[in-house]
Amino acid sequence: MCRVLTCLLLFLSLPSFAEPIAPADTADAVDPYALEIKAFVDGYVTARMHDRRVVGVTVSIVRDGKRVYSRGYGFDDHEKRRCVDSSRSLFRPGSISKTFTWTALMQLYEQGKIKLDTDMSEYLPQIQLPNRFNKPITVLDLMAHRPGFEDAAIGHLIIDHPDHVQTLVDYLQTHQPAQVYPPGTTPAYSNYGTGLAGLIVANVSGVPFEDYVEEHLFKPLGMTSSTFREPWGPQRPGGLPETLRTNASKGYIRAGAGYEFTDYEFIGHIGPAGALATTADDMAQWMLAHLGNGAIGDARILNTKTALLMHQQSVTTHPDLPGIAHGFIETRLHGYPGYGHGGGTGHFLSDMVMVPDLGLGIFISTNTTEGGGRLIQGFARDFIRRFYPPGPLFPEEMAAAKESRQDVAGNWIVTRRSHTGPEKIATAMISISFERNGNLIVSGIGEPLRYSAAGEDHYRNVENPDDQIIFERDERGEPLKLLPSIPILIGTRPGLLDRNDVSAATLGLAALTFIGVLLCAWRRMGRGLLPMPAERRAAVMTTVASVAWLIALTLLAIGATTMEDPRIALFHYPTPIILTALWSILLAVLLTAAATVLAIPALQGGSWSMWRRLRHVLVIVVALLISLVLWNNNLVGFHHF
Repeated sequence: MCRVLTCLLLFLSLPSFAEPIAPADTADAVDPYALEIKAFVDGYVTARMHDRRVVGVTVSIVRDGKRVYSRGYGFDDHEKRRCVDSSRSLFRPGSISKTFTWTALMQLYEQGKIKLDTDMSEYLPQIQLPNRFNKPITVLDLMAHRPGFEDAAIGHLIIDHPDHVQTLVDYLQTHQPAQVYPPGTTPAYSNYGTGLAGLIVANVSGVPFEDYVEEHLFKPLGMTSSTFREPWGPQRPGGLPETLRTNASKGYIRAGAGYEFTDYEFIGHIGPAGALATTADDMAQWMLAHLGNGAIGDARILNTKTALLMHQQSVTTHPDLPGIAHGFIETRLHGYPGYGHGGGTGHFLSDMVMVPDLGLGIFISTNTTEGGGRLIQGFARDFIRRFYPPGPLFPEEMAAAKESRQDVAGNWIVTRRSHTGPEKIATAMISISFERNGNLIVSGIGEPLRYSAAGEDHYRNVENPDDQIIFERDERGEPLKLLPSIPILIGTRPGLLDRNDVSAATLGLAALTFIGVLLCAWRRMGRGLLPMPAERRAAVMTTVASVAWLIALTLLAIGATTMEDPRIALFHYPTPIILTALWSILLAVLLTAAATVLAIPALQGGSWSMWRRLRHVLVIVVALLISLVLWNNNLVGFHHF
């Protein structure tokens, strides 16, 4: 979720800020509950916004059928010192956009125009997808993030130039991911799958996706400051109206003591998955409609039966864990069941959650990379902890740590990852370890988290008992799956070459080996040794290959460092240095192949000592090993074009 910061504190603590006049919030001066909310949110967000150097935040809270609080904090344009206004400032909530796509699908389902259990290809004549597992992908598989696709993002998911935005059909045709899991079996969050769902909406309704959402969702709910349109170039008519464009917040990234900004991030080519621009006030309307089972007063977007179905769990990885409810992601907050969605772009990070038992909805969004994610994390949970007692699903007491089956320790890899693209090497790896008292430690993604045993192969977060991990075993009793509370992915055991610690160790070993080859070649220079022609050719080729590898690995390291900037990773991949590195790797692999061939006659006889022959073999083995590791991570060949 998102946190808020007052403009005054920003002015006092960060000299680059001027003091803006904060827009009025909606807290009712005579409503004690509203005043308590104001005090809590102002303090919570302001402190964290200051500590994490977030430029702007917008937040809205609804309860019992009405908006009880909305406010903006900081700036939506830091350079102009323009304050965030919850009624005017358009933020980019990223994947929260998907909830509109799923709702549109449910409207068409309600009208009998689509069936959720039908092969999606019936509604997608323009898209021909390979059917690797000879099993259809249903509409419900798309909603549950189980179509079986790999994940890919860099260089095409979010871009920064309006003239490069494709139509939805063109993008879906030209950026098809590999199908790596049988449909309906494995959760692996899929932006591409949501893009297909948006195209189904357009095909079945007969109007472009953006038009459909405006007419059937925004208009009935009075969401006049929300849009899926962007300031596209001339190749895509019907872009963002200037009246909304002027209200759009910039996105920021910290740069030294200041900030750098991106004027607009373009996601319109796969708009149904993340192109929404909206205000906190409009998102309050969206939450009220869903908490009202499809209606706000006389304004209705779903009938009650359809809304109840949409909010009902459709699939889960385990009966004791939250699942997916027809597109919405289930969650638990302080023991209360809820549903919602998070979202992120290159700079904006957002969260939305609804808790029907409390009639409560919370939306928060930030416009700053890094600190924004840390700010929103836990906001909704902390809000509920402050104002409500523990809910029905909250454990009465944390189970005492007990004997744990520690064979689950080690590395796990998530199912939401690239399999065929170059970003495979950056796949998130989860590391599981145990403390002496039996507590389980999860590290590798963010700050380490501590879990206490709640049962056999079942653990709860010590600080947040709503957060659980359950391990599933195969028929032999071996650990098979790591099931987290978030139902859009699971963990599996990685193969040896899929472990990034193995990749890192191999890269380090290779670098040291090739440096050693050059040092040995330098030592031999001028010593007047006259090896046999076959040995001389083998030695020269191995030295040349070592030089090529050192150049390639150096370029790869520099390129990886530059990719830590999300703007480069998202907008500018492959960069010239990355392309040069990839071509250098290909050259080094070819030289390694030549060195391997030339080594055969050199090792069969001649003047080399046994130690010299052994060293030469080891160099060849290391070169082949690094070639294999980089091939496995799609860094050899033409995956980057």
